[in-house]
Amino acid sequence: MKALSASIAFLGVCLLISVWLLSNAITNSSTNIPSTIDVYQSSIGQYELIVNDGWLYLYDKTNGQVFKKPDESESSWETVKDLAGN
Repeated sequence: MKALSASIAFLGVCLLISVWLLSNAITNSSTNIPSTIDVYQSSIGQYELIVNDGWLYLYDKTNGQVFKKPDESESSWETVKDLAGN
């Protein structure tokens, strides 16, 4: 019976050490992941393309009109914001 108790205690200690090592590995690996990603977009042209949460947004810089469509869809662009009132 003593051998069983000792092996259960040893197994518990091994589990605690392995969980501690795993959590340190996860914490250390997250320091290599940037919190923000900067994307350079040329300011030349009339339109700017923005990708956010699976949607493509097309922004017209001349009149402020915004269009959107799902990222992985062949559907047409729908108007989100139309400053002309159309």
